[in-house]
Amino acid sequence: MRSILVPKLKTLLVLSILIFLCNLVLKSVFIASIPPILTNDEAYYATEAQAIIASGSDVSGTWHPWQLAPANPLYSELTGTLYIPGFLLFPHHTQIAMKVVPILFGSLLPIVLGLIVYKFFKRKVFFVTTALIATCNPWIFQFSRMSFDSFPGIFFYFLGIVGILYLKGWKVLLACIPFFLGFYQYQGYKPLLVPLVLLTVVCVMWKENGGDLRRSLMKYVPHLMLLGVCCALVGIYSIRLPHLLSSSRIGEFAINTAALGQTVTTNRRVSFANPFTLFFENKPFTLINELKRRFVASFDLAWLFEHRNDTVDTFAVTAFGFLYEIDFLLILYVISQLPLQKNWRLLLCFFGGLIVFGTLANVLKDEQLWLTFRGGFTIIGFVLVASIGFGLILQLKKKFVSLALIGCYALFVGSFFYQYFFRYPLLATKDFFFYNRVVANYIERQPNRPIVIFTQTPKILFDDILAYNHLITQQTLPALHIAYQQQKFGLNMIQLQEGCFDPRLVATESGTTVLVDYRVSPCPSSNPLATASAKPV
Repeated sequence: MRSILVPKLKTLLVLSILIFLCNLVLKSVFIASIPPILTNDEAYYATEAQAIIASGSDVSGTWHPWQLAPANPLYSELTGTLYIPGFLLFPHHTQIAMKVVPILFGSLLPIVLGLIVYKFFKRKVFFVTTALIATCNPWIFQFSRMSFDSFPGIFFYFLGIVGILYLKGWKVLLACIPFFLGFYQYQGYKPLLVPLVLLTVVCVMWKENGGDLRRSLMKYVPHLMLLGVCCALVGIYSIRLPHLLSSSRIGEFAINTAALGQTVTTNRRVSFANPFTLFFENKPFTLINELKRRFVASFDLAWLFEHRNDTVDTFAVTAFGFLYEIDFLLILYVISQLPLQKNWRLLLCFFGGLIVFGTLANVLKDEQLWLTFRGGFTIIGFVLVASIGFGLILQLKKKFVSLALIGCYALFVGSFFYQYFFRYPLLATKDFFFYNRVVANYIERQPNRPIVIFTQTPKILFDDILAYNHLITQQTLPALHIAYQQQKFGLNMIQLQEGCFDPRLVATESGTTVLVDYRVSPCPSSNPLATASAKPV
C-alpha cells in the first residue's frame, strides 16, 4: 500500500509546485500598476500595517493587534497585521507591499481547493482541473491582486478544511490555527466558522465510516474537540461583542428586532382590516420572508455569471461576473451526473452545504445585497462544482469533446485577461480612488509647500496620503496620534478640512496651495448667486 501511495504523493507534490509557480508569475505580472488604485479598505490596512511596524499600535496609538478587537468598526481585527511582511520586504512601495500576502494566498488557494476535490475523487485529473479553474476564476484572480480582508478569511478557512480532511488523530487540532486566523479577518465570515467546521467534520466521519456516524465515534474525539474550540471562539467573541467597536454594526443584522417590529407595524397599517393580519404580519413570519428573499437573491445569475454590481464594485472588472458562463454549463452537467456517482449523497452534502452555508454572510445582513465579499464562499463552492464537471468530462476520454471544452474555456479566460490587463487599468481611473492617488502624488512632489485640502472624506484621503507617501514613521507618529484621536487630519504642511469651500479663508495665505475635492461645493456665504437665491422672495 505504501509503495502505491508514495508515487501518488510525489506526483501531487510536483503538480502543486508547478501550479504554485504558474500562479505566482501570473498574479505578479504588472502588480505595481494593475490595479492602479488602493481602495479605502486597502489604504486603511496599509496605514495600520505601517504603524504597527513603527510603534506596535495603529495610527491613533490606542489599539494593538493582541487585543483581538477592531480599531474601527468597519474593518477587521488582524488583516493589517497580516500585511506586515509586505512592508518589511518593500518598505518604499505601498502598491507592491500590500499585494505580497494576497499574491501568496492567491497562488496557494488553487492548490488548497484542488486538495479538497481530490480527497473526494482520489484522481489527479480532478486536482488539476480544480487548480486550473481556480487559477483562472475572475473572483479569485482579482482578489489575489488586491488587499481586502475577505480574501485572507476565505484562504484560512479553506486551509483549515484541508487540515480536517487530511490530518489524522490529534494532528487535526492543528487546523485550529488557520481557523483562528480566518475568524479575525472579514467580519461577515464570522457566522460561517461553526457551520463550515461542523459540515466538514460530519463529512469526514461519514466518508470514513460508510455513512454510519455512530461507528468508531471515539476515533473522532479530536475532530469534536476542534469543533468545540471553534464554538468556544465564536462564543467568546459573542460575549465580548457588546464591548467592542464592532458592536455598533449589530443593527445591520436581518434579525434586528427593532427593525422587524417597524416593518411589521408598517405592513399592518397598509393592509385592509381582516382576521388574518396577526397571523401573516408578525416578526417571525416577516423574518422568514426576508431571509428567504436574501437567500434566493444570493444566487442571482446575472451577478454571478454576467456582470458585477457597477454601483459598488468600482474597483474591479465589471464586464465579467464572478464566474464564467461556461461554468454554469459545467455545474448543470454535474447536477445531471451526480446520481451516477457512488458517493453522491456525500458529495451533495459537502459541496451543496458549502454553497448553502456560504450564503449566510448575505442572508444575515440587513443591507444592500453585495455578493462580492459576502458571497465569497458561495462563489468558491460553485468553482469547486464546475471543476468537478470539467474533470468528469475529461474522464470520458473523448478527445474531440475534451479539446472543444478546453478551447471554449480558454476563450473565456482570454477575454477576461484582455479586459483586466488592457481595459481595466484605464477604466479604474475614473473613480475617486484614483483621484486620491493623484492628490497624494502631487503632495509628494511639493514637500515644502503648505497645502490645504477641502474634501468630503478627510480621513479616507488622509489614509491614502499616508499610505502612498510612506509618511508613517517613528518621528511622525506622535503628531499622527493626536490627529487621529482628535479627528483633525493633517501633518506638517498638509491640512485637510471637511465641509464646503470658502475661498476667502485662504485668500490671504500667500504661498499656500488650495486643493478642492470635485465633490465639494462652495459655501453659500462665499457664493453671491447662492446667497441671492437664499433670500426670501
